[in-house]
Amino acid sequence: MAIAAIIGLSGMSALTTIDVRAGSFYRVVPWLAMLIPSLFATGFGVIVIAAGAGQFWREMSATHRLKSLRWRHVVGAVADAMRLQYLDGAGPGCYYPDRMRPSSMRRTLHHAAAYGFGLCFAATAVAAFEQDVLSVLPPYPLFSIPVVLGTIGGICIIVGTAGLLGLKLKAFAGGIRLSGFALDASFLMLLMLASLTGLLLLALRGTAAMGGLLAAHLATLLALYATFPYGKFVHAAYRFTALVKNRAEHDAEVTY
Repeated sequence: MAIAAIIGLSGMSALTTIDVRAGSFYRVVPWLAMLIPSLFATGFGVIVIAAGAGQFWREMSATHRLKSLRWRHVVGAVADAMRLQYLDGAGPGCYYPDRMRPSSMRRTLHHAAAYGFGLCFAATAVAAFEQDVLSVLPPYPLFSIPVVLGTIGGICIIVGTAGLLGLKLKAFAGGIRLSGFALDASFLMLLMLASLTGLLLLALRGTAAMGGLLAAHLATLLALYATFPYGKFVHAAYRFTALVKNRAEHDAEVTY
């Protein structure tokens, strides 16, 4: 579908022409054709997740209403989330995928995927600044800030998602039946494919393969954006909401 759209918008030659000039991506797929679908999918996803997280907060608060919620609770929850405070098995690691032996591998791989995603988001933000404020069009040099951040982030995502998929398969083979296995696996695979196609596009952007790789990368990203409100990604919002509540409740208990 993505390839058909590119052919309709830019012609067949867009998929095979070698173009290393500034703005070459937009001669394959016009800027608005990239921007509008991604903004719509992202905005819709944010609304769905925010509504779900709000309902989750109200349901949690129904059993234990807090007298006050302060910024220190949110900041503390951010710190807990960034170090995966409760994914360490209280010290030695969690018993996953081996029920008999604790391991910190799951936490390490989760860090790689999460921080890799953060670096890719930062790369996108810097690229947007360079394009919209400084009027410097992509593709950017190999040692520019967006490319370096995106490359490191993409590698981290591939390592993290591939490792987490491996752990899930090992747990499944060991007899552990995981709820939501299909949703988790599909999200990890989409995230890994988005990173892989992005790195391949970076490596081959000066060749005739650039148009096809750009189509594959954009199609994967659109699928990721369209499905993230209904897959594993939503756990970030729910988990963070629970961490905020936990901080607030603990603060109330200590104060009392």
